[in-house]
Amino acid sequence: MHARRTRAGAARTASRGGVSTIGSRRSTTRVKVRAGLLAAGTLAAVLSINDAESAIPDRCHARLLLRLTLDVPNPRDPSFLSALTANPLYEIVWVEGNDTTATVDLIGPATDYHCEDEIKRMRRDAHIMDLKVLQPDSENDS
Repeated sequence: MHARRTRAGAARTASRGGVSTIGSRRSTTRVKVRAGLLAAGTLAAVLSINDAESAIPDRCHARLLLRLTLDVPNPRDPSFLSALTANPLYEIVWVEGNDTTATVDLIGPATDYHCEDEIKRMRRDAHIMDLKVLQPDSENDS
């Protein structure tokens, strides 16, 4: 019991500001451990966010076959094609066709779910008699 008192007394005399050198080593170790855990947690969170973001495509893409009404003067006209979409974030690109049929690419933001909504809106356009999705292809877009 006397040895304990001596160590406790030595620790008290060696202390500065009421904290012993033994206590300060423990505090320093705890701070380093906490900092390391915080850094590891932050790194893990950043990596998991990057993985989650890379799994979601940035754009949707679908190839469409349109059968158009006869009153469309020029189906290749960029202003006509852009008027077919309700959202300015979507783009319709001419691929091939003639006066009454057109193969186009619909390119837009987000996921296929949003692309499908835009296709549903296009089906209601007065200039489109029939619309068929030839190739949904969001997995291959960057």
